[in-house]
Amino acid sequence: MQLLYTGDAMHNFRGGLATGSDYLGMADLCLGFDLASAGLSHGGSFFLKAANTHGGSPSKSFLGDFQVASNIEAGSHTYVQEAWYSQPIGNVEVIVGLQDMNVRFAANVHSGVYLNSAFGVHPTISSNIPVPIFPLTTLGLTVAWNVSELFTWEAAIFDGSAGGFDSNPYNLDWGLSADDGALAITEIQFASSAGSIYKLGVYDHTHSAFMTQESDPAEEVYGDCYGGYLTADQMISGRMDAPGGIALFARAGISPRHASTNSTFIGAGINFYGFLSENSADVLGAGFVCAMMNDDQDETAFELLYRRNLTEQIYFQPDIQYIINPRGTGPALDNCLAATLRFGLQF
Repeated sequence: MQLLYTGDAMHNFRGGLATGSDYLGMADLCLGFDLASAGLSHGGSFFLKAANTHGGSPSKSFLGDFQVASNIEAGSHTYVQEAWYSQPIGNVEVIVGLQDMNVRFAANVHSGVYLNSAFGVHPTISSNIPVPIFPLTTLGLTVAWNVSELFTWEAAIFDGSAGGFDSNPYNLDWGLSADDGALAITEIQFASSAGSIYKLGVYDHTHSAFMTQESDPAEEVYGDCYGGYLTADQMISGRMDAPGGIALFARAGISPRHASTNSTFIGAGINFYGFLSENSADVLGAGFVCAMMNDDQDETAFELLYRRNLTEQIYFQPDIQYIINPRGTGPALDNCLAATLRFGLQF
């Protein structure tokens, strides 16, 4: 069992909707049960994750940004985020249940320390289709095949929509409906012996609503929305499994303009591990994410962070973001300069 807490104290110094401060937090309770250790199964395991998000919504209230500056912003809710069963069969793993797609798909290894949500699942996916990621997830079936030590193939199919907190407040309504459609995604991964990882993925949502660009006025229609993405994590000094080192990461996504708000995305960054210490207990990172909008007014966020583990249970992370053309409310707003102090607890 694990109890995790993440808190963000954020202040917008200029631009966006308004200047001002906000606080938001997230508590997670994670329970895992290994059936093999109890002599009940050959390697199977259950996992349950319950979450509580609370506090303000700085992107909604102050920044007005499209990509969402804090990846724990979700309003005030208590809900089940994950509940799944995993069964290995030789070099294949099968997972069934309520799953967060971003745990296995469209994720960089080295971007996970950044606060901006676009360093997770990028908005070419998350803004265009209902996708089972934080905060609300859906039932899914995932198959991962470790073809070799260096090559992995993964595929999954998910229920097409979890609804919203208004209709599904605790994420316990797992009913399947033809109206929801389905999300299918597949990804191939190549990992070098030094720990660098490269991924290529494609996805298709079979019942997505979008505004047609051809009609005037635009009208909402339903149809397939699909796309692809690339991620790369490259060690340029040191190794992933050793203290210290320098790592680069890059990410890109694309989806059709006629069915997308954000049809193209790019992002990249560099992390310095062991920056002020002789081991990997701290990291200095700098990166950017750019959502290229269909009206050619792009939103770009630059992020600079420093994260340090005080103990095995406590870390703190000062973070600065400069957001060009915040687009969360429509027309571009004045550029934002926001600072955040994040802290985390783990028990």
